[in-house]
Amino acid sequence: MKKLLILNGVMGAGKSHFIKENNLGDFTLSSDELRIKMAGFDVSENGMIISSRKDRQVWKILYMMLETRMEMGLFTVVDAMHITTKSFKNYKELADLYGYKIYVKRFDGITLEELLERNSNRETFKRIPKDVIVNKYEIFTNQVLPEYVSKIETLEELYPQPENLDKYKNIKCVGDIHNNADKLEPIVEEINKNQNILYIFTGDIFDRGSKPYETMLLVGKLLKLDNIRFIQGNHERHVRNYVYGTENYSNQFRDTTLSKILERTNNTSILKELVERLEEFMYFTFKNNTYFITHAGLSQLPKNLLYLAGQNCEYGSGSYETEIDKIWEQNEPNIIQIHGHRETLSTKNSIRIDYSNVGSIGVYDLSARELRVD
Repeated sequence: MKKLLILNGVMGAGKSHFIKENNLGDFTLSSDELRIKMAGFDVSENGMIISSRKDRQVWKILYMMLETRMEMGLFTVVDAMHITTKSFKNYKELADLYGYKIYVKRFDGITLEELLERNSNRETFKRIPKDVIVNKYEIFTNQVLPEYVSKIETLEELYPQPENLDKYKNIKCVGDIHNNADKLEPIVEEINKNQNILYIFTGDIFDRGSKPYETMLLVGKLLKLDNIRFIQGNHERHVRNYVYGTENYSNQFRDTTLSKILERTNNTSILKELVERLEEFMYFTFKNNTYFITHAGLSQLPKNLLYLAGQNCEYGSGSYETEIDKIWEQNEPNIIQIHGHRETLSTKNSIRIDYSNVGSIGVYDLSARELRVD
């Protein structure tokens, strides 16, 4: 999942214990581990200590590894002190670009005296001079966390739980649009008249079709409504990259979407609003059934959704031709999956709603369990 957990505390506060206790080693980037691998140890007057001689390279590599994981949509933990507000700045920029939420586990339930005692009992190479601990502790206790992070106490707070959507009269899922403004327009009119029905767009709103500007204007109308949710498809990745100022988008997006929009207007604020509303997946209950909605469809769910890669939701399990609906039926008989992206054969509990290949838009009615192709 697109969640970044920042550990926040001075040396000896319990960060390493938290990682070990929660089996987070495979998900953690540690500045100290990189220091050891890159620069080893120095001999100080008090014995061997972790070297900080290559700290610039250490952080450069850590951010590079973090960005690689974020491109994949992987849950990631960063283990370092992070005792200044400034230390969060780089994370914020990456989180915006890749659609992440930032969480902080703050290790503040320990006194200075306890820290000093723990330090004296640590392995020699992990011991820190007393004056350094005192200084870092003072900075930490006066730290104000930035408003864009959310503080947690336990890892379980990050575990996704199904959202109850029984407040809606009905729920409908709308498949891939691909710039098909002509077919989208009557759907927008329908949505506007049915505020008690939730409409979930399953991604790939842009690219391929001939009317991106008109499609963007219709998306602008949708963004003003409360009964709309948007899931990120693989084509929204290019929209996100454009919005955040990178040129890492496809030739198809440039040629069939962006250039045609910019021919009509320089105001692309609708695209930014859309990007800010995108979700990786939706996991919810409705009228005694449990649903899992992604753009491209999965063959099964991991035991803990926190460890589901966002890229799996955008591109799906297996290849484009993989009959994931049949596989899902065997693996997840108690959860109904709805997805777009590919041209597979639906089963009882795994429904494909992408009909853009024939110039149409699929709309699936959850109450009636019926698909219409507009």
